[in-house]
Amino acid sequence: MSESSKDSIKSQLVIVLCLVQFLSNSAFSQMAPFYPLKAKEKGVSVIYVGFVIGTMALFSIISSYIIGRCLKRMGGRKYIIFVSTVLIICQTCLLGYLEYVDDEDTFLLLSFIAQVLGGFGAGANSTASMAILSSFDKDEREKYIGWVEAAF
Repeated sequence: MSESSKDSIKSQLVIVLCLVQFLSNSAFSQMAPFYPLKAKEKGVSVIYVGFVIGTMALFSIISSYIIGRCLKRMGGRKYIIFVSTVLIICQTCLLGYLEYVDDEDTFLLLSFIAQVLGGFGAGANSTASMAILSSFDKDEREKYIGWVEAAF
């Protein structure tokens, strides 16, 4: 494989990683403007709204640790990126479905499930992305990590 085609593949991979990071973080930030109003309509207490919003960050930390410890054994970093993206998409769809849930307890349960899925997806995504980028040449590594972090 020629050097220019390797660079092209790396650039395409970095663009995909940037898009996945952007998706992950937009899923995290979509909660703040919409969720508290919907939760209030459903009769959910403000304290539970805070717990639900914080759940994604908590499970992101937990999954980053787990994925970081097991990444060598699990292999397939690109597979982890795919699975984490699917988890984030499931979170977004589940949060969209909450519009049609009328029961307060069901609303809260589905909210927590969505946030746990999104947290695991976000943590796995960022850990696997950095693992992929760390395998690049030293001269390019900093540049590409900067690109992906900018999408964060």
